[in-house]
Amino acid sequence: MPSRQHQRLTIRPIMVVALFCMGIPAMARPLDGAQAGNSSTTKEQDTDVVFDEADPCTFEDVHVVGKMSSSTTQRPNFFRFRFHQFGKGTGLTTSDRYQYQQTQESEIKTTAKTFEDEFEMRKHIIRLDSTLFVPDDRDDFFLYELVKTVVKDGKPTVSVEKSKTDCK
Repeated sequence: MPSRQHQRLTIRPIMVVALFCMGIPAMARPLDGAQAGNSSTTKEQDTDVVFDEADPCTFEDVHVVGKMSSSTTQRPNFFRFRFHQFGKGTGLTTSDRYQYQQTQESEIKTTAKTFEDEFEMRKHIIRLDSTLFVPDDRDDFFLYELVKTVVKDGKPTVSVEKSKTDCK
């Protein structure tokens, strides 16, 4: 059974993947009216976010206040998704300051209703203060995941193909 920290680190990327997958079925249907031809539709969203995130390098929960921005672009046979979440955090145990960032980008060009896509998701939790003792000062957390999306007849399924964590 995964630890509580591992579960929290995995749940947030799955939420981002869900946002990405919501746009995939739109690729399989033609754009209507004013969207037809070579026109492009872009939707951008910026949101304030507040959440707690576990830093497995310092074994501390971090309270993060920041922004989330996402952008989707669609035109015939093309879909692009960009996601960026960033903010400043405070350690709940030590009150140390942290910096948080998560990014993801994917671009798909296809006319098929059945296809596969892979994209990278990266997350960083950087401790800016050092009141908490961490052996070898390896207190900055890095997560890399390779996520694979398989779409069959317009219905997406998602799996994490590779996951690597590191304390630097």
